[in-house]
Amino acid sequence: MIVMDIIAVQDKMIELGLCIRAIPMTSTNVYEATHKDRHPDGVVYYDDHRKAYMLRVVRQNLYGGKFLVCMAGTGETVKFYERVFFDSIEDALNSMAEA
Repeated sequence: MIVMDIIAVQDKMIELGLCIRAIPMTSTNVYEATHKDRHPDGVVYYDDHRKAYMLRVVRQNLYGGKFLVCMAGTGETVKFYERVFFDSIEDALNSMAEA
């Protein structure tokens, strides 16, 4: 097991252009209420901002609770070259230390 201090992690992330992304346990999508037939498990609610009935759909993420190391460019796009999911930040950091 490789242990890195926070400065070493910072330097490695800058050197390789890496970021660590935590995958949330669930994701929420909002649709127009007319899509209720496509998402029967969704909850219809009135959205005051939109002044319309909307449909909130909450889904469990397949890799929820895991971490992903990805390459970040200087633009807004994050590139996922290899989709390797880690069970902990420590595992993700160790993969960065080996890079």
